[in-house]
Amino acid sequence: MDPYGTHQEALAWAMAKVANIEGSIVEAGCGWWSTPLLHGFAEGSGREILSLDAYPEYLQGFEARYGDTFHGFGDDQLEFSGVALALVDGGDPDRARYVNALRGNCAYLVCHDTEATSRQHYPGMEEALALWPNRREFARAYPNTTVVWS
Repeated sequence: MDPYGTHQEALAWAMAKVANIEGSIVEAGCGWWSTPLLHGFAEGSGREILSLDAYPEYLQGFEARYGDTFHGFGDDQLEFSGVALALVDGGDPDRARYVNALRGNCAYLVCHDTEATSRQHYPGMEEALALWPNRREFARAYPNTTVVWS
């Protein structure tokens, strides 16, 4: 099993949940298991998507392939509104800042690597996820993924 793609089930579940909810998509942490999937979902549902990544050289590779009028890219942003779906993943150890910034501004948030052994790499992430009113764990594949929503 590829550990980078174990969030696929949770992401598909959340995409189905937001199918009839207006709003954009935010991806904090680009990757070959998420960026193409979210790009296709955004294009197919007429949504804007913003992909963020802490590593500019990595981000540029995705922007060269997927950047267009509805898919924007950036290296940092913490002000959000009208987000239907967000994915928090990638190598940025400060995932908690995205989880906190999206709370109250996002309908569904998918967070990858949420099992106890990953929490040491992402300080404050579990505490930030615990502030959302609803939660579902996807633990059939390791690393685990958590979906939270308002």
